[in-house]
Amino acid sequence: ALSTYLLTLYPHVPGGDSGELIAAAYQLGVGHPPGYPLFMIIEKLFASLLHIGPVAWRMNVGMALIGSGAVGVLYLAAVKVLPVGSRWEAVLSAGLF
Repeated sequence: ALSTYLLTLYPHVPGGDSGELIAAAYQLGVGHPPGYPLFMIIEKLFASLLHIGPVAWRMNVGMALIGSGAVGVLYLAAVKVLPVGSRWEAVLSAGLF
């Protein structure tokens, strides 16, 4: 999932609320209610730790890493919930995420 996310990564600021959230995270501010404090802290870490490319790209890489981690957690949860021998169904459910 990470390779797919990185290959299709948006290189700059996408439309919608993303620009506001990227700017707020870079300054550790509050975008708009509810503010998404965990998102702001995680994005600030990625903007500070990666020193390659524009700030928006660095933050998009961070979300790609977190999104691919969510795919892995979804797969593991599906393996636990589904009956034994249903790994292809777990792969399908995680792949659709």
